[in-house]
Amino acid sequence: MNASTLIDVGAARIAHLKWTLAVEALVANPKESIEIQSHQNCALGRWIHASGLQAYGNSDAMQLLVRTHKNFHEAAHALTTNEQRDSKHLKESLGDFMTLSRDIIFYLTEIELDSLELRHKKQVIAHPVSSLMHRLFNGPHHALPDNRGPLNVSYARLLHLNWARSLTKAFRGWGHDAHLESAEDCTLGDWLRTTDASLRKKHIEINYLRATHKKFHTQAEETLMFLRRRSENAAQKSYTKTLRLSREIIYVLSLMELKLLDSGIVVCEEGLI
Repeated sequence: MNASTLIDVGAARIAHLKWTLAVEALVANPKESIEIQSHQNCALGRWIHASGLQAYGNSDAMQLLVRTHKNFHEAAHALTTNEQRDSKHLKESLGDFMTLSRDIIFYLTEIELDSLELRHKKQVIAHPVSSLMHRLFNGPHHALPDNRGPLNVSYARLLHLNWARSLTKAFRGWGHDAHLESAEDCTLGDWLRTTDASLRKKHIEINYLRATHKKFHTQAEETLMFLRRRSENAAQKSYTKTLRLSREIIYVLSLMELKLLDSGIVVCEEGLI
């Protein structure tokens, strides 16, 4: 797994996010214009059906991405072409559209994290001693090494997903041996606390991110409580909410990354963005 494939994943994710925001702007202001693309000819679709499937076609995340992306474009088409809906139906349709978009961002982040983990394992096999001296991840490869702001935002996104994945292991055995870190002490909480003031000032999303992150931990603790009580149905419902909050966190971190991209700091694969 080389750096260029990771650049592709990051660029595809940001391209999708830009198109999502353009559709949302069109719904908010019908005077706006946007080219309604199919799931095959949009930037993400072109990536999926070219290098994406070639590089990651065997992964569960890619298979889920393909189906979700098609559903997303169907939702976008319905949202932007039906002018006879009342406000309630419009709100529901927009909610479905936004949920599908967050799922897409999540699956792309899963692909990125899997790629980094695989590359790390190969490095450990090839250089077992020197690998111990490096961190598990080196950050996103679509960021310049001397710009810690965008590097840290995308790094925080990957760290959160890595921590969220550990919940499944923590909940095994009805959660009796599990210990969940607090919202302040987990990897993302530590990042939120220590990220420099200049980055915080640039992103109004920070406060929303903090609140969502706190809800995520509260929901995870609730899931653990239901598991220990062996309330399987309640635990499953609570865990579903936990996962949805996790995807919201990843989405907001991607929004922050997009702002840094628009500032000209982040470098992406030419032709996708």
